[in-house]
Amino acid sequence: MLKTGGYSDGMAHQGGAASALTLPPEGDAKLLEINGNAAGAVLDHYRELRQVVLEQLHGNRAHGERISAAQSGKAMEMMCQPLIWLTDRLRHSYGEGGLLAVYRMACRFSCVLENGLRLGGRLVKDLPYCRMGLRWPGWFPATDAELLSLAQGLMTAVAHGILSRETAVRMFATSSGSSDPEGEWRRLETWNASREA
Repeated sequence: MLKTGGYSDGMAHQGGAASALTLPPEGDAKLLEINGNAAGAVLDHYRELRQVVLEQLHGNRAHGERISAAQSGKAMEMMCQPLIWLTDRLRHSYGEGGLLAVYRMACRFSCVLENGLRLGGRLVKDLPYCRMGLRWPGWFPATDAELLSLAQGLMTAVAHGILSRETAVRMFATSSGSSDPEGEWRRLETWNASREA
């Protein structure tokens, strides 16, 4: 701020960032207050850039610190959806397209080699490789409320003839984390037969 040294026409002038305020000797200047709107605009711009970069990297765009309560398995899966999509593509490329081919090749070797194939310190021979597949577990375990809702829905579908009991048992066994849904159905059939006898 500069004073004009007694000139009578010394009105206050405000220029750009490089200019100074000129005032008459009896003039007065006030401090201008900055309210922080510019900083808020920069932060909003940063958030938008973060969203774009995370989308390009297939990252998680959700904010974990905003979650205040326990989330269901399905909600957690939806929150991590981009990462799950990426992993599913990798499972298809390297699982069905790579790992299964190696497994089938090992099974063929066990049939061709005279003494069989050494796996885990012992020789195995004639491993079957038909109907071989990979079974991936669920991303997040289902909560009790989700399992209850699924069980009630399956019971309603079976009661109204929309779904067979076997399919319902296999669906529930898969959702509850069982690695052998077919075995679960067989055990249930055995249990029902022993109850009726």
